[in-house]
Amino acid sequence: SRAVVRLNTLVENVLDAGSIRAGRFTVHLGRVDLSEVVEIAVATIAPILDEKEQRVRVATPDGVISPSGVVPMLPTAWGDARRLGQVMANLVGNASKYGPHGDEITISVVTEPHRGGGRPMVRVAVTDNGPGIPLPEQADVFERHFRASSAVLAAPGTGLGLAITRAIIEAHGGAVGLDSEPGAGTTVWFTVGLA
Repeated sequence: SRAVVRLNTLVENVLDAGSIRAGRFTVHLGRVDLSEVVEIAVATIAPILDEKEQRVRVATPDGVISPSGVVPMLPTAWGDARRLGQVMANLVGNASKYGPHGDEITISVVTEPHRGGGRPMVRVAVTDNGPGIPLPEQADVFERHFRASSAVLAAPGTGLGLAITRAIIEAHGGAVGLDSEPGAGTTVWFTVGLA
């Protein structure tokens, strides 16, 4: 199961990298149940989470943190459900990959007004307790094939996941970023519109 998840992620990322490079990458926008997106992403990554005895908890906009394995009611986003699921699987997969054995990964969801008076946004963040990313390398993590030095030492990878995540979120008109402190973990976040 773990090998299938890893291979599927790799193939999907390689195909999407080709579509992005060729200018054929698209999203199909509509109402998206974020609870369902998170639930499917976590279920997809479950074999890898189980291997490392890691748990995922979700924090809602009102600050309630769910028990491990429970996805609470989350806001409805405006986006492409399949693509947002891909983003979530990439982010939770990275958190698992770089987080320690027995780690508690947190997905937090908050709503925020859009600056400039447009559509309100939802901000989704995935936090791990891994090695963090050195400050000089943080600006490059969303570039294709770039891997932070801490990532190279921690686990194998292609350096495509975050580049594709950025392309997907930018196609939604959202933003993506990270907060990381070496030795204290990483939070990768994205914003998309609320429905």
